[in-house]
Amino acid sequence: MPKRELTIHGGRKRIDIVYINLAQHGFFQWLHTAGAVPAGQVVVECKNYSKALKNEEFDQLTGRFSPFRGQFGFLCYRGGADDRAAVVARCRDAALDHRGFVIALDDSDLSALVNARKGDESEMFEFLLSRFRELI
Repeated sequence: MPKRELTIHGGRKRIDIVYINLAQHGFFQWLHTAGAVPAGQVVVECKNYSKALKNEEFDQLTGRFSPFRGQFGFLCYRGGADDRAAVVARCRDAALDHRGFVIALDDSDLSALVNARKGDESEMFEFLLSRFRELI
C-alpha cells in the first residue's frame, strides 16, 4: 500500500513514499515484532543527487519519523559520490541517538533487492537484516 508524496504537518512537509506495513512474514514482520522497531509505516526518501549525501538528508528522513508513523525508513540514493562507510555511520548515529532506523540503499543495493525478490525470499530477508545489523 504505497502512498507517494504524502503531505504531513498541515502540508508544510512531504514524504516521498510511505508504505503501510502489513507484512505477516519476512523482514518487515520481523522488524516490527522480534526487532521491536515501531514500523507500522515505512518511510522512504529518494535523493537523485550526483553529489555526496550530507547530514541534512539523513536528518530530513529521521524528522519524518513519529510514534504514529513509525521509526524505520529507507534513504534511496544514487551512490556514486558517497563513501559507504560514511553513509552507514550516519545511519548508525541516528539509531544510537534513538532518532530511528535508516537503511540507506544505493542503486546497486536496489538492484540486488530486485534480484533477491525474484528468487528465494530468504535472500531479501538476509540482505535487509545484514543492513539493519550494521546500525545496532
